[in-house]
This record gives sequence, structure tokens and C-alpha cells, in this order.
Amino acid sequence: MLRVLKNQQNNTRTMKKNLIMKKLPLPLIAIEIILLFFTGCDKIITNRYTGDWDFITEHPSYNYVSQEVKWETIYFSGSIGTYKNNDELSIQYTEDRSVVFQVNKKGELFIKDDVTSYTYGKFEGKDKVHIECGDIINGVRKSK
Repeated sequence: MLRVLKNQQNNTRTMKKNLIMKKLPLPLIAIEIILLFFTGCDKIITNRYTGDWDFITEHPSYNYVSQEVKWETIYFSGSIGTYKNNDELSIQYTEDRSVVFQVNKKGELFIKDDVTSYTYGKFEGKDKVHIECGDIINGVRKSK
């Protein structure tokens, strides 16, 4: 009889543990979903840089006859927005000029499959950008 009582106590303990284990996963799943949501948002690199920007562009004009280069300075309130993929940005830096770059975690801008080194750029933090793509572009994020 003593052995039967011990078995019943063990079964009761096992049932309580199983009941606790069945209740425990739901809060854990909720916490995991919340953590994934907050950490997942930062993985979209382009979100760091999208918004309204002020650009100063130095645009070269070539005179092939005199072989002179004249630089025109263009001030423009433009924007940076996402493009097709989560790592692509469309940068509108003058009224009639824009460029699409890929951006990596370091904030470096590049054009996929571009074999030249003439087109590149880099973000300095989240509020400054420098780009060279024939034009020389410096941008500062507009304050909100």
C-alpha cells in the first residue's frame, strides 16, 4: 500500500510538471515573437537612411573643344527611399538625377556588378552621405 501511495504521488508530480510545461510555452512564444520583431526591424539596413535630405552636388561640364572642365554647384532638397530590395536605396539628389545603390551594414554604397570604381559612396552615421558617381554629392539629413 505504501508503494501504491508513492506511485500516486509520483504520478501527481509528473502531471503537475506536464501541466506547467504546457502553460509555459505560450508566454515564451510571445516573448520570442516580440524579440524577433524588434531585432528584425534593424536588419533592414535601408530603414536607417530613408527620408528627406539636403544635397550639394558638384556637377562637371566638359568642353571637348577647349578641354576645360567647369564645375556647377547644385543645391537640392531631395530624398532617399527604398528601392526593390531591402538593401537598395534610390537617391534623388537633383531634380532630374537619381541613382540606385546597394548598401551594406557598414553604410557603404555600391552598384551591384559595377566593375569600375568610379561609382561609390558611404554614409557617415545616419545623417551624412558622400557619393561619387561622375557627380560629387554630399548630403545631410533634414532635421525633423
